[in-house]
Amino acid sequence: MSLKSHIQDLRDFVAAPDLEAAALVASHEAIALRQLTIQERGEGVGGDFTDYTDSYARDRSKNGYQTQHKDYTRTGELFRSIQPEVVDRSPAVVTVEIKARDKDNQAKLNGAFKKDGNILTNTTDELQLVTAVFIERLNKGLPF
Repeated sequence: MSLKSHIQDLRDFVAAPDLEAAALVASHEAIALRQLTIQERGEGVGGDFTDYTDSYARDRSKNGYQTQHKDYTRTGELFRSIQPEVVDRSPAVVTVEIKARDKDNQAKLNGAFKKDGNILTNTTDELQLVTAVFIERLNKGLPF
């Protein structure tokens, strides 16, 4: 594919009305990767999260939850509440905000921010994967 045709393809894509849908699909994929990394490894952009307090770790252990790393998961309610939302759109840019749908879970995210930073920020590896999938979908003409 020539550079000229690639640029035209990108122009056509940007002009397409499904740009918002594409941004939301990519955002859902980014959220899923972030959740997986948190739950399986307890890692954020800056490395491992802080440890559970001793009393909270004992309570989690007593109730059958893992305690090797902080996974921000007990009932699953926090991650179920996280959704992307288009908050702005220009001809070439869609701005998506990722946050909890309700006040209680947003309060949990705000508390996590104080201890471990923005736990929803994707790592470079996660973003590279989301970008690669996005480009592949675009190049194959797959719907969003």
